[in-house]
Amino acid sequence: MWTHQMDDTLIDALYNQHVEGNRVNQTFTTLAYDNILKELREAFNMEMELDKNKIRNRLKTIKEHFGECYDLFKNRTSGFAWSPITRTFNAEPEVWKELIAVQPSAEKWMTTPISNYDKLAEIFGKDRANGEGAETAKEKLRRWSNSTTDAPTDTIESVDHMVSQNEATWGTILILMRLICHLLKMNLLPRKREGCHVENVQKLRK
Repeated sequence: MWTHQMDDTLIDALYNQHVEGNRVNQTFTTLAYDNILKELREAFNMEMELDKNKIRNRLKTIKEHFGECYDLFKNRTSGFAWSPITRTFNAEPEVWKELIAVQPSAEKWMTTPISNYDKLAEIFGKDRANGEGAETAKEKLRRWSNSTTDAPTDTIESVDHMVSQNEATWGTILILMRLICHLLKMNLLPRKREGCHVENVQKLRK
């Protein structure tokens, strides 16, 4: 389903949302995904075929591909250069030989292209440099429960995606229950308050 042209448009849209400030705590906001979805649907006439979960799934694949490449080249600025024309990393043969000798997995990047590396590095490079790109599901939920900047709709949508991707364990589900209870008590969710007990979830584990 995803073409190179669609990837280019998606990454351009992600970059624009990043520049506009619609990415908070390493997470794109609901507004960002709304804008990205609208842009992709208009560009490719895919009103019924594309939704935000499909965008998130594609972004996950793109980030994994980028992360592998970025971690390899981020500290090797001498001798290597990424070309926006060929979309590959270029270096002299002897430079490649030295790298492959210590990192055999680097050999594939002699011919494997990675599109929009410059934009991806600007969006996600700092996350990986700080070690924040590997934030666990439990850490995400704890951050959201303490956050004063994330809108409730942003948090719930992100949690829903985590569940759909099987990222949530029993521990994270318990944290999620506490978060939902907190949002209910703050009148931030249009739900009834009754029955909001973490003990009910704990019983399911037995």
